[in-house]
Amino acid sequence: MAKIRLLYQKMREKLGGGVKRCALPVLDIVFLALAGIYLLYLTEESTLFYLPLPAWFEQKLLIVMAVTAFCRLVLIGGYQKKVWIGLGLGVIYYMVYRSDGYMFLLYLAVLTIGFINIDYRKILKTYLLTVGAFFAVSVIGGLSGAIPNLVYLDGADRTVRSSWGICYPTDFASYIVVILIAIWICHKSMPDWLMLILAAGSAFIAWFIAHSETSLYCSILLAALVLYHGFYRHIVLGKRKAKWLDYCANGLMSIAFPVLAMGMFALIYLYMQNNGLSSRIDVLLSGRLKYTAQVYNQYGIQAFGSPFQQLGNGFTTLPQNTYQFVDSTYPLILIRYGWMMFASTLLLWCVMTGKAIKRRDKRMALALALIAVHAISEHHFPEVNYNILFVMPLAAYPEELNDEYLMKTERVKRLIPTLVLAGAAVIMGLLLPYAISVLRTVFAAMGWIGGREKGWPVIAGGFAMLVVILLLAVCVYRLIFDRVNRRRMKKLAAVGAAVSILAICVGFVGCNRIVDRAVRENQAMVDADAEAVSIVTQNARGRVYVDVLPEVYIRRFKGISRTVFTGEDLSRKKNITVIMADAKESQILIWKGFRYCTISDQHGVYTNDQAVIDALQGAGYDIAKYFNKAFVVNLAEEAARNSLPYEQDKGIRVGENGQSLIYGPYVELYSGRYTARYELSLPENAPNRDYLLCTLRVSAQWGQNVRVEQAVHRSQFDQNGNTVVEVPFSVGNWQGVEFLAFAGENSQFYVKNITYRRTP
Repeated sequence: MAKIRLLYQKMREKLGGGVKRCALPVLDIVFLALAGIYLLYLTEESTLFYLPLPAWFEQKLLIVMAVTAFCRLVLIGGYQKKVWIGLGLGVIYYMVYRSDGYMFLLYLAVLTIGFINIDYRKILKTYLLTVGAFFAVSVIGGLSGAIPNLVYLDGADRTVRSSWGICYPTDFASYIVVILIAIWICHKSMPDWLMLILAAGSAFIAWFIAHSETSLYCSILLAALVLYHGFYRHIVLGKRKAKWLDYCANGLMSIAFPVLAMGMFALIYLYMQNNGLSSRIDVLLSGRLKYTAQVYNQYGIQAFGSPFQQLGNGFTTLPQNTYQFVDSTYPLILIRYGWMMFASTLLLWCVMTGKAIKRRDKRMALALALIAVHAISEHHFPEVNYNILFVMPLAAYPEELNDEYLMKTERVKRLIPTLVLAGAAVIMGLLLPYAISVLRTVFAAMGWIGGREKGWPVIAGGFAMLVVILLLAVCVYRLIFDRVNRRRMKKLAAVGAAVSILAICVGFVGCNRIVDRAVRENQAMVDADAEAVSIVTQNARGRVYVDVLPEVYIRRFKGISRTVFTGEDLSRKKNITVIMADAKESQILIWKGFRYCTISDQHGVYTNDQAVIDALQGAGYDIAKYFNKAFVVNLAEEAARNSLPYEQDKGIRVGENGQSLIYGPYVELYSGRYTARYELSLPENAPNRDYLLCTLRVSAQWGQNVRVEQAVHRSQFDQNGNTVVEVPFSVGNWQGVEFLAFAGENSQFYVKNITYRRTP
């Protein structure tokens, strides 16, 4: 009997070990896929796609991820120290969630536990394939007009800042920095000099496009750290006399997080004590000390944090009047998420840095220090779509990296992929203006503008394009590598290259057919613009661009150029002319000295080319220093929103059942003077006596700021029962503007037309 029990126990152990060996890798793949879906969701939330995802999506995904993570823990077993550390972190995140109510904290717990013993390179590759790809698709969407490319003016010198499809310029620049960091850590065979080039490109975009000082300094610091890494591997490594430099660098990396955090806290304390130096530093930090002090005075520091709403800029070019965003990560974690979460984050970051140094993984250690620097003036540290390393402390890392071996073999391994990447980058750079122009035409012709449901085909097409380009690059690399090393070329690589080239050709032909169709369908529109466009192209000293359906105009008129920069991004250039939709008020272009001119019912021209201005004025066109086109309210849509009856020939009937008309409060207006124009009419059974028919009101900031209120009486109508009421008003750069028409007691009327335009 004892022998039978022993045999049964051995069989159970073998069976259990087999299940673990088979099931755990599968669960790893499943959990990485679920993590990728969540990363896609977070990245989409920071773009202008506004995808209409179901309300249950975030919660259901969390449940599935939690079940998968629990199954992994069962197979891993509770004997490992990592499991207990992960559960302890999960408890902390859960307690903070109980206090604050932010669901992403539960995701932090599930991701941290679920990543236990998963190879960190797989996690980083998942991050790059999801966040990196969606970021690229968002940039393509922003430049090609599928989603807005928000452009801001900053400072007294009115520096132009662009977001390229992301919610705000600093977030756009931060994405580039963190994606480069992930690439540098994940791909150890990538040469440092190539990362130097990429860091320089990141610095250029941060300075010239996004105007983000934090990302600019971090990009420069990334380049400096890459230089140090190369210096360490080729000069310091293996030389005893230079060991002291390595010890100093390791010490600085180990203490980066706590020292920077304590330094930030010291500055905040001094600011609260009215210290003059800290006040001057706060100006350089754009109020990061002031807003933190305000939040601290209101909420203090709790064990598991205090929830508070953060109002900042983003998703619109109109600034918040009640801005109070705590941008610095260190005080944000301490106050909003509590000292327990701050202490655990500090400890784990230091432990991760120490282990990276011990494993001789210099890139990881340097990256951890760089992210700690980035956290001084950015709030993205606990957001995994910006900082995936935050949930990777318990992942599997190699015990030791053989840097000497890498140095001996890197030249052969790195030369071919570097050449392939460089060649692909050059080709794509040359083709990009043409590709953006074609995509801009295709998206407009197909009606894929504005995001939401219309964003799905753009995202699908963008991902397909990235997959094809990546497949082509990988296959070409494989073929060249085999050729150089005199190996037999793999048929699979040749087939992959042929398939990707065929897909590119099919895509090119398909886009060209859509452009041809757009040319035919918009013939009347182009004919209406022909006179003005001909004047512009024949007299322009600089370049001429078309913001809407550019390929349609390029095929009709000579002298129109293609460019990667579109819309208000072109405000950086001099002596240019941009043909844009007439409904688009480009305050950025106006502030940068452009003149506006309506050339047809559908289009207008913005230009700072004096030759074009003179030519259009000489031809009798009205050119103004402001946007002088009237905005026309779509009454049919507003009737549906207000649940009011609408008649095609009379307009909206207001006052029935005591209802009033509200247009807004989603309207955004730039600072200036405006005039709202209402065309009103009376129903046939309206009384002849004089009485209060309605009150017209214009308010801003969601009704909190009433700008003007004007009464309309029966006596103001002519004998046919019609009248036109003009309501002048002024606003700042305000959101939440609305136009209201309150019906008087027992009165009814029709709204035939509502327009508003800027007053000179």
